[in-house]
Amino acid sequence: MTLDEARHLAQEWSGYTVSDAGDCGDKWVFGFEECKEGLGGLVVLVNKKSGECEGLSSAEFVYSFLEGELNYKRIDLPKEDS
Repeated sequence: MTLDEARHLAQEWSGYTVSDAGDCGDKWVFGFEECKEGLGGLVVLVNKKSGECEGLSSAEFVYSFLEGELNYKRIDLPKEDS
């Protein structure tokens, strides 16, 4: 699954607009424009092979990263054509 395909899937799954993305190895991770404030926002992980989506709170995502459960590399997203 490409980053662009996963981005659209995450937007459909969440109902929000993707603003941030990252690579976590076997999953893409997305943050959302509507959830930028605080640690209570939503993060969606999309499995690169199956397309399965998993939602985490921003706090759960940060703790998973700090505990070494997730590797994370930020990706600069190209702007989508409207």
